[in-house]
Amino acid sequence: MKSKFILAGLAIAMTLVSETVMAQDQKFMRSSIYSVLVNSADQNTRLDQEAQTTDPTAYAEALQGSGISSLGEIPAMVFPNLVIPEQFNNHNLDILIVDFDQLANGISEDQAKEFRPKGRGAGKLLKAAAARTAWR
Repeated sequence: MKSKFILAGLAIAMTLVSETVMAQDQKFMRSSIYSVLVNSADQNTRLDQEAQTTDPTAYAEALQGSGISSLGEIPAMVFPNLVIPEQFNNHNLDILIVDFDQLANGISEDQAKEFRPKGRGAGKLLKAAAARTAWR
């Protein structure tokens, strides 16, 4: 008789625990995602040159079959139409494609140097680690 009460109590406890877990599962925090494509004519040119060098026939067929003039055009055509998966909050900006070449246009070399990495951080850490390893 005692074992029947224990089994009944365990069954009730398991039901309550599973309901609690299900309620907690429904209150999850969704991750946020921001998507921006950085496009560059220089990078697109390098992509085309690499494709021509690797397989000129396939490169020519790909361009003829798709009606585009450069493989670099493909990401800019496809990217705005990508669907954000349901598990993410969509925090995309109105501008989805940034033209890197236009951003850099008109910036002097001095201005560009101002925003380049200053040579601190990982390089310094790696040099210290190498020196320490060589010292042992």
